[in-house]
Amino acid sequence: MLVLETIKSIFRYVDVGKRKGKAEEERREKASGEKRKKMRKGRRKEKNERIRSFRDAAVITTS
Repeated sequence: MLVLETIKSIFRYVDVGKRKGKAEEERREKASGEKRKKMRKGRRKEKNERIRSFRDAAVITTS
């Protein structure tokens, strides 16, 4: 029983550490405006993919 409790506490500690690291990373991204940049890049990527698929469809219908 003690072993199980020890293992649980270790995992809990690791989980908290991960969350702290993630929060710190997000804070850094927010400060540098990187998050906004990533979102913009993602939107641009989606838009380009949509345009590309539309073009492909147009080529197929015309040929």
